[in-house]
Amino acid sequence: MHVLQAQAQIELQVICVDKGNEALKELIKFQSVFSNKQAVDNYLKNECLHTLWSKGYLAASMDTLVQHENIFTAQFFLGENYTWGELKVHDGLQKKLPIKWSSMLPSHGLIMKPSAMIDFSNRLLNDLEEIGYPFAAIAFDSSYWKNHGLNAVLKIDEGPLYYIDSIRIDSKMHINPGFLRRYLGIQPHQLYKRSLLTAVSKRLQDLGYVQEYKPWDLSLYGTGATLNLYLMPQRINRFDLLVGLMPSNPVLGGKPQFTGDGNMELNNAFGNGEQIMLNWQQLQIQSPRLHIHFARPFVFNSNMGVEFSFDMLKKDSSYINLLSSIGWQYALDQRQWIKIHLKQNISNVLFVDTQLIKQTSNLQSFLDLSNTSLGVEWTGRSTDDLWNPIKGTDWNLSIGSGLKKIRKQEAVLSIKQDINGNPFDVGKLYDAISMSSVQSNLKLKVDRFNRLGQFSTLKTSLHAAGMYGRQLYLNELYQIGGIKTLRGFDEESIFASSYAIGTIEYRYLLDRSSNIFSFIDLAVVQKNIMGKRANSNFLGAGFGLNFKTRSGMFTLAYALGKSDQQAFGIKSSKIHLGFSTMF
Repeated sequence: MHVLQAQAQIELQVICVDKGNEALKELIKFQSVFSNKQAVDNYLKNECLHTLWSKGYLAASMDTLVQHENIFTAQFFLGENYTWGELKVHDGLQKKLPIKWSSMLPSHGLIMKPSAMIDFSNRLLNDLEEIGYPFAAIAFDSSYWKNHGLNAVLKIDEGPLYYIDSIRIDSKMHINPGFLRRYLGIQPHQLYKRSLLTAVSKRLQDLGYVQEYKPWDLSLYGTGATLNLYLMPQRINRFDLLVGLMPSNPVLGGKPQFTGDGNMELNNAFGNGEQIMLNWQQLQIQSPRLHIHFARPFVFNSNMGVEFSFDMLKKDSSYINLLSSIGWQYALDQRQWIKIHLKQNISNVLFVDTQLIKQTSNLQSFLDLSNTSLGVEWTGRSTDDLWNPIKGTDWNLSIGSGLKKIRKQEAVLSIKQDINGNPFDVGKLYDAISMSSVQSNLKLKVDRFNRLGQFSTLKTSLHAAGMYGRQLYLNELYQIGGIKTLRGFDEESIFASSYAIGTIEYRYLLDRSSNIFSFIDLAVVQKNIMGKRANSNFLGAGFGLNFKTRSGMFTLAYALGKSDQQAFGIKSSKIHLGFSTMF
C-alpha cells in the first residue's frame, strides 16, 4: 500500500521595523501562503522590494527572514518616501535639443520612480543621437535633498559632434553608390542620426534585389564613421506566365477558354535602381493588352525620379486604346512619395455598326476620342515586409483631370439615309453630344494587414475608383474582374464608370515568401454610358496558395463568383494557375 502525504504549506508574516505593520500593508497586499522556501525568497526580493521602490521608498530593504517550523517572518525597513524636488535643465542642453525637454522632466512633488528616470534618460540620449551626439552622457549636477525631495540641474557631456562620413560597399553585385546613399538617406558627411542606421537593414530588404550576406557595421574614427555594407544580389528579376481556364460558355462555342498573362520584370538592370516591366495579356477573346513601364529613382542625385508607361488594349474588333503616361516622382521620406503625371488616352474605333445607327438613330456606345489629363498621386507604405507582409498599411491616392475631345467618324458621316431609306442628317447626332468637355478621375487603394498570430494575418482592403464627366463612353470605362481585382469573375469582364471593392483575406504564412489564403471580395459597381446608369453588386469567395520554390513562385487560386446575372456554382468557378521564374 502506498501512502501519499501532501507537502506542508508555508505561511508568510511581515513586520515593518520603522513605520509599523499597517503602513507596510497599505503599500503591498502580501501573499500569505507558499509551497516552498524558494518561492518565498523570489516573492520578497523580486516583487515586494521592487514594488516599494516604484512607490518612492528607495531605501526600503528586507533585513531578515526568520523561519519557525512552517512560518516565515520577514522584517522590512521602509524608510522615507522620496519625491522629485526642483529639477532644471542646463541652458546649453535646451539649445541643442529639438524639443523643450524641461517640460518633460518629473514635476515637483511627484513620487520618485527609478524606472521613470531611466526611461527619461534613454529618451534623452536617443534624441541626442538623432542630432549627431552618439557619445553623449547625462548627469545630475548641484544636487541636494530637501524634505526628501531631490533638487538638481540636469547637465550633459555631449561629446564630439559626429558624422557618417561615407558608405563603403563590399558588394558582389553592380549597384551605384550614389543611388544607395540617396535611397538610405545617408549622404557624404551626413550628421550622425541613429534612426537612419537602425533602418538600414530594413530598407535594403525592401529593395528586394539586395540582401546582406553580413550585417552592416561602423568603422569609427575621430569625428566621423564609415558605414560598411556587405551586399549580394537576390533573385527578383522574373518572368512569369499566368494561365486561366474559363468553363465552357455557349456564347464562345461551348468550349473551355484559356486566358494568359505573361510578365517580365527587371530590377536594378543598370545599377541605379531602375525598374523595367513588360506585360502581355490575353484575358478575353481577341483582346490582347500590352503594358510597358520604366522607372528611374533619384535622377541627378536628387529626390526626384521619372517614369514612363505605355498601354495598348485591343478590344476584339470594336476599338483599340492607346494610353501613354510620363510622371515625375518626389520622395517625401523613405516610405512616402508624391507623383505628378501627364497622361494621354487615345481611343480609335475599329468597327462602326452603320446599320445599328440607321436603325436606332443614335451613335454607338464607343466613339473615337482622346483625353489629355494632369494628375497627382500620393503613395505610401508602412508594411513590415514588401512581399509577404503581416502588419502595416499600403496606400495609393490618385486624382486627375483633363480635356476630353470626341472625333467625328467618317463612316458615321457617310450615312445619308435611315433604315427605311429616308433622308437622315447624321450630323445632328454629334450636335447632341459634347465634343469637348472636362473629365476627372479619382482612384483609392488601401491595403491593411493586421497580425493575428506569429504566422497569420488578416488583410482588409478597399479599392475604389470613379470617373466624372458630362458623358462617358464604353471604350473609356474601367475594366475590372479577375485575380488582380475581383476574383470569381472573368478577367476584365466588368465595365465600370465607378466601383468600390472591399476585401477580407486571411493569410497563413508558410515562410517569408509563401502563404495560403482564403478571401471574400465584395464590390459595388456603377456603369454609366451616355447618361444611362446601371448599378450592380458582386460577391467573390475562394482560397489559394502562393508557394516559393528554388526557381520561382507558384500560384494557385480557386474562386466562385455571384452577381445579378451569375449564381454561385461549379460551372462558373474560376481556376488560376501561375508560375514566376526568378533570375
